Amino acid sequence: MRRLLMTLLTAAALNAPVASAEPRQWQPAQLSQSVQRDLQSRITDTRYRLFVSAPSTPAPAAGWPVLYVLDGNALFPALAMQARAADLRAERSGAEPVLVVGIGYPVEGLYDMPARAQDYTPSPRHTEVEPDRRRDADDFARVIEEEIKPLIAAQYSVDQSRQTLFGHSYGGLFTLHVLLHSPASFSGYVAASPSIWWDQHSLLEAVPSFVGNTEGQPRKLRLLLSVGLAEEPSADAGGDQRTALLRQRRMVSNVKALFTQLQPLTGKKLDSELLLIPGADHGASALVTSLRVLDFAVQPTSP
Repeated sequence: MRRLLMTLLTAAALNAPVASAEPRQWQPAQLSQSVQRDLQSRITDTRYRLFVSAPSTPAPAAGWPVLYVLDGNALFPALAMQARAADLRAERSGAEPVLVVGIGYPVEGLYDMPARAQDYTPSPRHTEVEPDRRRDADDFARVIEEEIKPLIAAQYSVDQSRQTLFGHSYGGLFTLHVLLHSPASFSGYVAASPSIWWDQHSLLEAVPSFVGNTEGQPRKLRLLLSVGLAEEPSADAGGDQRTALLRQRRMVSNVKALFTQLQPLTGKKLDSELLLIPGADHGASALVTSLRVLDFAVQPTSP
């Protein structure tokens, strides 16, 4: 891999001269070459926090390839630092810079669990709808397409033919939902440990129609599916209630089965790649997959 995960960020300042007896005062760390803003969606009536890391070099004539990453509070910083490091080495390495856009929420922690559970999952078909559910994956897909993408394109030079969506867990489920129902929204899709088990595997009901419909797509799409092999314990592993739940969800088996179902499209409508990560659990799969995402995002599209 040409891009390394860089996560050691330090930014400290002194409030007093070195000779002073006062202790050093810590300041909030700053993420290099990154900006953020909040967006109040008219579609979902929800506030989202957008993070952007833009290359320092002038954009090419076609614009920069764009990577949209879900769970932006958690996953954007590492990807932004990878993109920044690649940007600094671009003249020597020939690596193409990437515009990284994180989509998150205005919270202090890494995740807004209730918000992402509604935004990233389709309306259930086989299980009871939560009483307070106000929106679903289709609504959130509209937020990205009608509100976030135009906002980014108005401020940055964007290559419309190279836009990638990266999601993990529920975010991986959402990524696959968009691929199956609105494939032209992005040219590349990266689904890390997607929650295919959700709602009794209802996502898979759309696969036969997606595979069978090869008309009306202007370019061939690309998909990277990944999963940690530790996410599905073997039957003889024993374990507690958590282990039993992991075994029931069949994360690895589901991803492998979906990959197999999509193989008839290889070389035609969709080129798929499967990344099985030895020893990785559910959380680690997102970090390991992120090491592949920027290289994936710059790949040219095929007619």
